Amino acid sequence: MDGYYTIVIDAGHGGPDPGAIYGTRMEKDDNLKLALAVQKILQEQGQQVVMTRDTDIFIPLSERSAISNHNNADLFISIHRNSNQDPAASGIENYVHITASETDVLYAQKVIREVVNAGIQNNRGVIRANFAVLRYTLAPAMLLEMGFITNERDNQLFDQNFYAYAAAIARGIMNSLEGPSYLPPPYFFYTVENGDNMWEIAQRTGMAEDEIMSLNDLTSDSVTVRQVLQLQRS
Repeated sequence: MDGYYTIVIDAGHGGPDPGAIYGTRMEKDDNLKLALAVQKILQEQGQQVVMTRDTDIFIPLSERSAISNHNNADLFISIHRNSNQDPAASGIENYVHITASETDVLYAQKVIREVVNAGIQNNRGVIRANFAVLRYTLAPAMLLEMGFITNERDNQLFDQNFYAYAAAIARGIMNSLEGPSYLPPPYFFYTVENGDNMWEIAQRTGMAEDEIMSLNDLTSDSVTVRQVLQLQRS
């Protein structure tokens, strides 16, 4: 380790706001449990960790960002579980702000890559969004969706790989803070636009579709608007 960093971990929802619900399972509980596990690992490595909440309480979105800004955080990560009316929807995704810098995107990619290596059902990639905690946080910020609470297999993996996930998130955070914060040429990031598909992106860059999927640790060739892909210039 080069030194210690200030890392803010935000367990999404809390108190009267349960987040997504599936049977008796509530997102706020999964978020807090995982956030506390990541905190423990990082603190054992000598890092300064600030929690937006460490109990089942409600914290307004603006206050979550304010906590990070007040502590001059080096990195902010908000931990969530996803949900969908379609029980087949599955996988993890990591959000950055719509105006996020290359460094922010690279950090998000490093974290999601470690989680992928810990064992997941589907990697939905890094996606740009305008969530409040991303919009108002000054530090490099990400919102990590750790699988769909409405998907049985994602829940099984969350429980089965819980400690591996916590370690993976902590490792991704430290890889971000202690590694290069830029993409060496000829690599660059591309944000998917309306009408894009994997085949067209591959044609424009001279890469094969499976090369793009491998470079981004993707488990599907489908792409979504505002998804960020790491590509290689031909």
